Amino acid sequence: MANTVRIRAKEAGGVTEIKALLKHDMAVGQDGKDGHYITEVTGQVGDKVVFNMLMGSAVSKDPYINFKTSAVKKGDEIVIKWVDNKGESDEGSAKVK
Repeated sequence: MANTVRIRAKEAGGVTEIKALLKHDMAVGQDGKDGHYITEVTGQVGDKVVFNMLMGSAVSKDPYINFKTSAVKKGDEIVIKWVDNKGESDEGSAKVK
């Protein structure tokens, strides 16, 4: 999978707001097939984890994530990674403005 993570990050007053759109079908399996959904999302700056979230099949298609942190500063590069229950994964990155 390519280009499934879109990120915007902006710092103001020492707090950085990070917004991310994760393109994924998030199929729950109600049609008799196995479900296919994101199970974990992680946000990192370098090797430092600033955000970790567990998901399940109840999250809608193309999840939108928005969080604030003081651990990320202007000029830092934030990397957001996801993994799904089928072992697929992707990541995206953006510089904080």
